[in-house]
Amino acid sequence: MLGSAEFLYIWDDYDRFRKVPKGIDKKFEQYIGMPLSKVPDPFECHNSWAEALQRKIY
Repeated sequence: MLGSAEFLYIWDDYDRFRKVPKGIDKKFEQYIGMPLSKVPDPFECHNSWAEALQRKIY
């Protein structure tokens, strides 16, 4: 055995919304530059875009 490791996963929901992805309404352009935690979920399933992305991972 080589040793042990600890895995730390950090979620940065203050990362900036950089561009509107293909297939998402252009009205989301108003959120460019804002933290993902302040951008609404385009599918209206979660409180924010950040939360929607986080739920896909957890």
